[in-house]
Amino acid sequence: MKFQVADTPDAIAVLIEQVESELMDAAIPFAAVHAAVLCIEELVVNILKHGKIEGKEPNIEVEVQLEDGRMVIDISDDTTPFDPTAAGPPEHIDAPLEDRPIGGLGIHLVQTLTNELSYKRVGQRNHLRLVKRIEEK
Repeated sequence: MKFQVADTPDAIAVLIEQVESELMDAAIPFAAVHAAVLCIEELVVNILKHGKIEGKEPNIEVEVQLEDGRMVIDISDDTTPFDPTAAGPPEHIDAPLEDRPIGGLGIHLVQTLTNELSYKRVGQRNHLRLVKRIEEK
């Protein structure tokens, strides 16, 4: 399953609907589908929000493959280089809720919801791979 992401107001909603529909049709357990769409949404929103290069339409591709009891999600884009795997846990992760700043937990969420997370920069593209084991129902 391969998806192109446009930089339009409804792009994220359309992407999530398509991914969710394909995974549900493939009889993937809801917990794995939910984890996948949360991770994809978080990462693509971050790309569109923080990675844009002025004057250039971003080219973002999301590919989801099912293999050997795993869901492999590849996200690639031609935006600003950024390695989310280099980010450690947020400093405020253990702070009381009222003392935490808004934001900054997205990458931590993705790391928590996936079994593997890897990044590489090839040419002018970021390549992020997420692997989620699919638990039997």
